[in-house]
Amino acid sequence: MHDALTPHQIRLLAVRAGVDPRTALKWFRGLAVTSTCAARLEQAAAETGVRPKRRRLASTTVNHRAPSESAVEATTTKGTKS
Repeated sequence: MHDALTPHQIRLLAVRAGVDPRTALKWFRGLAVTSTCAARLEQAAAETGVRPKRRRLASTTVNHRAPSESAVEATTTKGTKS
């Protein structure tokens, strides 16, 4: 396929992948998307013949775990005299 997609092709790819059209466009341009979206878009691209410029996964992850005891201890004892 061409270097640029028409708005119709972007929507078609997004609908088949079950993602937002902006995500489909980011993926096509080679920008980072989550692994779930990338897998869906790969499948949809195989069905439609669309190929992205390059593939990258989003590297941002959020750590929702509580801080470790040593980290809490270090913050609470910081600035106290022994």
